[in-house]
Amino acid sequence: TEVPVSVVTQATPEAFVGEPFSDTALVQGTTIPEGAYLVFRAYGPHQEDTDPVCETPFYVSEEIPVTQAGVYRSGTTTVETAGNVYWIETLYNADGEIITEGTCGAPGETTVVKEHPEELTVKTNAVPTVMLGEAAHDVATVTGTVPDGARLRFEAYRQDGDTATCTPEELVFTSTVIDLDGPGEYASDEVIFEAVGTYYWVETVTDEDGTILHRGVCGAP
Repeated sequence: TEVPVSVVTQATPEAFVGEPFSDTALVQGTTIPEGAYLVFRAYGPHQEDTDPVCETPFYVSEEIPVTQAGVYRSGTTTVETAGNVYWIETLYNADGEIITEGTCGAPGETTVVKEHPEELTVKTNAVPTVMLGEAAHDVATVTGTVPDGARLRFEAYRQDGDTATCTPEELVFTSTVIDLDGPGEYASDEVIFEAVGTYYWVETVTDEDGTILHRGVCGAP
């Protein structure tokens, strides 16, 4: 029984700017003519809120011989700006006539290219001086990409010597855990220290699994 030729494609769903991505075609059927070949074309990147447009490709694959049913790959390409890249695969016969061709914006034929996530950074600014009996606190300014489930905790260590050490024995305060809902400023609980001295604050950011993403430096300005 003869089965007509068909092509099912799946492009790389997502990639970052500058990283390689590609398209893949599954060719099926029993009537593939001798000399058939595939060509993949990529268009864009286009803004996500616009309709798919496939006019001038920025990437054209080599002519890939198709000798039998199977999986065929386009080869990789990259782009330097974010946006949607639309793929179209075309199967030709030996005379260059189109056997079957994809459509612009077809399901599974879009690669969403994203900017690299900005690195998570944390800068802190503790209350520099308080009188004994007055409340102190620390403030963290969080910038960059904050993963879901990230949390922030502050600790304060009392110092007796000239060298910043922040040992467990010197720990005098641990704040409540603060859930981070994105970049912004986050303040610790207020604390009233019981003795005159120098106190070093250390902030720690963890992900939802408890892995440390950032920890402040003991004795940082």
